Amino acid sequence: MFSKNTAPFVLLLLLTLHPLLRAWGRLPQGPRWVTPSLAVVALGALAFTRLFDTSIHTNLANNVMGRMLTDPAAVERLLTRDGMPPGDYVQACAGGHVITPCFDGGTLHDWHPEELNYRLRPDRWGFARWVATRGGGAYARFLVLDRPGATWREVWNALDTGLRDGTVTFMTAYLSFRPEAPERSNLERLAARHEAWRVGPLGVDPAKAFTGAIARVGLGTPLGMGLWVLAGLLVLRWRPSPTLALGIAQTVTGVGLFALAYVGDAIEVERHVFPALYLLALGIGVLGVGLVGALSARKS
Repeated sequence: MFSKNTAPFVLLLLLTLHPLLRAWGRLPQGPRWVTPSLAVVALGALAFTRLFDTSIHTNLANNVMGRMLTDPAAVERLLTRDGMPPGDYVQACAGGHVITPCFDGGTLHDWHPEELNYRLRPDRWGFARWVATRGGGAYARFLVLDRPGATWREVWNALDTGLRDGTVTFMTAYLSFRPEAPERSNLERLAARHEAWRVGPLGVDPAKAFTGAIARVGLGTPLGMGLWVLAGLLVLRWRPSPTLALGIAQTVTGVGLFALAYVGDAIEVERHVFPALYLLALGIGVLGVGLVGALSARKS
């Protein structure tokens, strides 16, 4: 359920929730070596990403170009506070991404097949170098300090929309019909002959029915999600249940993963949040099963 370089953050969030939920629900202690071992793995993955994964600079450049250069106030802060180099590219790249030819007609996108990794091409203004050295801090301040309310609303609106739009449907469409696809895939050719394949081999999108129902009852909103998790916490305290604890952890982690994936890249957002929507839907479902099980057991 985890994707790319968001996985270590998700694992660390789960490791943080695990002892808290275990203590709150008075659940039995598992092997003591598991949590520290997994924490070492997650921190090691974070360090590896920081040192060797240059694709994160591509994600960051997409965010600066697509989300910050379109905001005049953000551009002013980038130039005066954050040290972004000025130049004609600022206006030319506003709303674009690393494949937009806005650097003297060229792009920043560069693929290194021997490393299976993306890099940013150098530019005469030094924007790519700035992204790699100072862009992360600038983007974090933009999200958290400069516009926290707008970031909060944007993420939750996107979460509600993602639940309503479905997951399998989008991913099938993305893999088969994306306009930038250089060639027609086997799935696309099959879908051209059989309309049902546009939503996968089943001809239907069963996940969309479930995630759509989640959104319709309000669980795609902060209030609805908060009340659902709160109900789980109250029942967990009253009636200890590993299933309830698992559902709460998956739900909270699903929201966290969605937020990370959404703000992590300004393009192909639907593809990036795809695993989070599944994890969130799974968590909400498991939480519901845990609530029913715990309440039924109490009554009996």
